[in-house]
Amino acid sequence: MAHGPDALETTPRRRLIRLTGHELTRFHDGDELLFRRVVESWSPRLLAAVRPFATDLDDAHDLLQEAWQRAYEKRTAYTGTGTLIGWLYAVCRNVCLTALERRKSREQRIPNAHDLALSAPRHPGDIVENAELGESINRAIMELPDRERDVVVLRLVEQRSTSETAELLGCAEGTVKAALHHAVKKLQSSMEVWVR
Repeated sequence: MAHGPDALETTPRRRLIRLTGHELTRFHDGDELLFRRVVESWSPRLLAAVRPFATDLDDAHDLLQEAWQRAYEKRTAYTGTGTLIGWLYAVCRNVCLTALERRKSREQRIPNAHDLALSAPRHPGDIVENAELGESINRAIMELPDRERDVVVLRLVEQRSTSETAELLGCAEGTVKAALHHAVKKLQSSMEVWVR
């Protein structure tokens, strides 16, 4: 494998799901080229994951930027045992939950026009309820154990096949199916409050 400036330009995104030993060392060392490639590869997926936690698109971009900064600061915490995208989802989860706590703390102190608008009567198909549902789904996915979260991300979010998911995770197809089964049961349980 080439190690020059263009080495990662030919690396497909799927290769960055699991880092090789050499790539993991470079990631831990803060290799700028590798980290830039990771950011370019996964920002669209992670933006979609943080969006339900944000007040608007600008806020979502701020959360994503904060998540990337946290990922860079904590890069040595990624051991390479789970997928890189699963670890990045966990970093995003922590950033989003911290942001939610900050927002709730501010809202308890000072009601604003946004709060007053939210308290007004709404149609049942209201956008606020949809945002809350999206937030609940993302939170439930992010709270799954590493293997189950990896399988959900690859199978349901990335729409990869069982065999491709097994290959990317380095496990048997039966393991993928079992992990997905357990993950879906946990997600269904988490979502029961939304079933009317």
